[in-house]
Amino acid sequence: MKNIYLLLLLLLSVTPALTLAHKASDSYLSVAIDTSGNISGRWDIGLRDLDVILPIDANEDRRITWGEIRQADLAINALLQNSLRLRTGPTACLLASDSPAMAIDQHVDGRYVVITLQGNCPGSGELHIDYRLLNGIDASHRGIASISINDTEHALLLTPGQEARIADDTRLTHWIGHVKEGVHHIATGYDHLLFLLSLLLPVALARSGSVNNRSAWRDTLMLVTAFTIAHSVTLGLATFDLIRLPDRLVESAIAASVLIAALHNLCTHRPHSRWIMALAFGLVHGLGFAAMLGELPTATSERLLALAGFNLGVEAGQLLAVVIFLPFTIALARRHQLGYRRWGVQGGSLVIAAIAVLWLCQRLFEWQLIPG
Repeated sequence: MKNIYLLLLLLLSVTPALTLAHKASDSYLSVAIDTSGNISGRWDIGLRDLDVILPIDANEDRRITWGEIRQADLAINALLQNSLRLRTGPTACLLASDSPAMAIDQHVDGRYVVITLQGNCPGSGELHIDYRLLNGIDASHRGIASISINDTEHALLLTPGQEARIADDTRLTHWIGHVKEGVHHIATGYDHLLFLLSLLLPVALARSGSVNNRSAWRDTLMLVTAFTIAHSVTLGLATFDLIRLPDRLVESAIAASVLIAALHNLCTHRPHSRWIMALAFGLVHGLGFAAMLGELPTATSERLLALAGFNLGVEAGQLLAVVIFLPFTIALARRHQLGYRRWGVQGGSLVIAAIAVLWLCQRLFEWQLIPG
């Protein structure tokens, strides 16, 4: 029983962190460098991220106006100089915003400031990108970059504080980067993980209510396969802009799926309905996974490369979570079957349902229930 209480205590202890789950912070960088070294492009930075770094909301009314953005023009240009640096070989590129050519653009997760870029790279050699936006502030932040050098497209994800490079041999490096980002996305995607774990909590009791390793792993295979197929379909469709829904709607639906899966554990023990939920709600979760790749402004071949790497990373992270979680729950259920049913399945599902309700309120009504 002590181990079952430990499982429940673990869920309760991470509740404050879990309630902060939301779409990761992203910026979108598009840069073209021609044969003469001339730079042109744009950098889209979310208003919510910009307001964290710069005091844009001058009157603190929690509404950022175009006038306030224009007043922060010099500060935004200074931010550009400090947060994005390019060099070819040892030679630094000259980069500046084409002031006052700033605009506002609407992305799926809100409004973004569009900074028009211009400059020149006088040197030769491989391109290095030193990306520092939100460095030390938001570890989940990523820059989604499309870099064109002499009409050759490169897609990559930029991590604050880590220098990226583009050379003839970096396609594999970029693909590995997308794989790592997929693992990172599922590891920090607490809503995706809790949905999957909600489906897996009763699996340790198998179909008859007794503990059966073979049945547990068979049911897990069905659940994970259904979830994987479903989210891979919508991830692919969204990556190529064949389907697009507002981020607020998608994130709210994901929170609702976690709530429904948890309530299902409290109300019924029908195993067949769990894989149906995995298939149906997996379609919604795929749209959540696609938030990072869906706006990648690059060629089809590069999108395919990014999609394959990112999805592989998601599956690897998902598989790792299952391999860790399922043997643990089977061991608990084998030692204390009734205790696991009451405190592991029902108690754990109650905690997950409570977290899901908080998520749903935060996302659907934009309530800030947890400070920070």
